[in-house]
Amino acid sequence: MGAEYRERCRRVIEIAAEVEAEGRPPTAEDIAERAGWSVEYTLFIVHRLADHGVLSIIPSSFEDRFAIEDEDLLETAPDPDDEPTIGDAHAERKKKVEEHVGQIGQRFSSGYVDPEKSKLFDDVKARLGGTAPARANPLDGAPPSPKPAADPAKNDLFAQLSTQLSGKSEKKENPLDALLRKKDG
Repeated sequence: MGAEYRERCRRVIEIAAEVEAEGRPPTAEDIAERAGWSVEYTLFIVHRLADHGVLSIIPSSFEDRFAIEDEDLLETAPDPDDEPTIGDAHAERKKKVEEHVGQIGQRFSSGYVDPEKSKLFDDVKARLGGTAPARANPLDGAPPSPKPAADPAKNDLFAQLSTQLSGKSEKKENPLDALLRKKDG
């Protein structure tokens, strides 16, 4: 922790102890006034100390008050200068997203198929096609009812959907394109 920041944290603890000795927990304004700092900077420090467990926050109707929780934790409190800036954090996040997108691109280009998803797709296909065995609903506790015969209309619909999704079907002309050609021609 930087020497100046550490000294300011110690000063907050000293002031908080003085005010507590007067019979009440201090507010951020009390600490700022006695230390000669801005309220904003004081709030920054006391909230960092509260996040680390050095201080505890006592919520109030008008303003929060602070109490010394564990003064020994002050030695391990992180220095804000050692933390990444917003720009650094954004650059790190952008780098991770680019790596993830690259990995996804490699999966698509290599023809990778997730075995779990393939199994789920085959299960759905069997259910829609009527070839999967009926499963009991665990919520009703009753034995499964016999499954009706497969519906050929469902099989045709599933076949159409799977060919369209796989890109193997013929593309149909958009009717709006035909209207625009007639209008222009």
